[in-house]
Amino acid sequence: MPVRVPHVFFGLSFLSLAAFSIAGCASDAGGDNVGANSSDIEHNYTQLGVDYAWGRPSPQGLHNAGYTFAARYLSWDTTGKNLSAGEANALTAAGVDVVANWEYDAQDALGGYNAGVNSAREAARQAANDGMPAGRPIYFSVDFDATPGQQAAINSYFDGVASVIGSARTGAYGGYYVIKRLFDAGKIAWGWQTYAWSGGQWDSRAQVRQVQNGVTIAGADCDIDHAEAADFGQWHYAGGGGGGGGGGGGGGSDCSVHGDGRLYCPNTSGASMRATATNSGAIVNHLRTSPSWFDCWGTGDRHAGGNTTWYHTLGDDTGTWGWVAGIDLSTPDAFDADPSAHGLAHCAAPPANCNVHSDGRLYCTNAGGAAMHSAANSGSSVVNHLRTTSSWFDCWGTGELHAGGNTTWYHTLGDDNGNWGWVPGVDLNTPNSFDANPSWESLKKCGD
Repeated sequence: MPVRVPHVFFGLSFLSLAAFSIAGCASDAGGDNVGANSSDIEHNYTQLGVDYAWGRPSPQGLHNAGYTFAARYLSWDTTGKNLSAGEANALTAAGVDVVANWEYDAQDALGGYNAGVNSAREAARQAANDGMPAGRPIYFSVDFDATPGQQAAINSYFDGVASVIGSARTGAYGGYYVIKRLFDAGKIAWGWQTYAWSGGQWDSRAQVRQVQNGVTIAGADCDIDHAEAADFGQWHYAGGGGGGGGGGGGGGSDCSVHGDGRLYCPNTSGASMRATATNSGAIVNHLRTSPSWFDCWGTGDRHAGGNTTWYHTLGDDTGTWGWVAGIDLSTPDAFDADPSAHGLAHCAAPPANCNVHSDGRLYCTNAGGAAMHSAANSGSSVVNHLRTTSSWFDCWGTGELHAGGNTTWYHTLGDDNGNWGWVPGVDLNTPNSFDANPSWESLKKCGD
């Protein structure tokens, strides 16, 4: 069995398609399962890279040895395995780009749809905070010899991933058979295949191959990877958080909406982000880097820029989204006058009868008689009901996929008795944009 590998890449973008060799990188491990056949290792490829977990090779040492990307982890681990913004910055400063991969447990993908949703939400948050530009893919690991009988659960997991980050950004790491099945089923757009569990076969659709484990490179234990395409999901560090993450989308001194639908624009470094588009809204984050990206715009208080246009983004200090006054962006007045005319979406606001009040609760109309469950899934016991058609909800959580097409559930106190419980988002009149992340609209997540 191969060493469990970390997954997130770093490497120089779009080098020439010249072939590299891995002479001088001898493996410390013995046996037949430490690497692919020599013919596979020596074939032509576009870039040479590494992946690693807790080890920390010298970024400059990697580059000097000819390694132009490195795979690194995103996960719930707290012992030092994960990528950080500082590490991403050091790698790219040395000429090594980044591609993100998620792996916490080798068999995460057997958890099905909800596990995929949870993994993708956390992976996207961490990747943005580490400086990943919008639109770049994330690989999710299937780090075991998955059988055809397990494929249904694995497909469901990747459906959950795609529901969060989009199918065009969804990738997988694994052996030949699981990568082939995922590509064949249309579940992934990006593949990172390991030589393990592959029987010497390679899927030509995979953009990356892992060809050897257990090699000491630049002072740390690494695995060796080959890029098989010019674009295999790599990215440059662009500063932490959603604001900084936008820098990789094009940056420069201009403000423009890119193909991912986001506005990329220089901004005031240290700009305050508020919970609402008001001058008195609570400060929930800051933009520490410039340029930044913004996913949509809205109308709020008149600010020092002389207009009422505010922009929405993810900040650099924490994983909290918020609003930035137009005065803090370098957008021209003509852009602020109507950002939609320049291709930036207007943030979908909840209806007037569905919003978060000053007490932190969501007040919203709902289906009369809606059942309340003991847990955020329809299979749990019904503990109460909502008899009125306008209710309040103190927090939200992630649970089972419901008929509304998402996994967002809301927590409240019912009308029949003193029991609290969970109501699926489909029973509230919240728009899809609200259900996508109620924290964006200042409703706290249960347990936070």
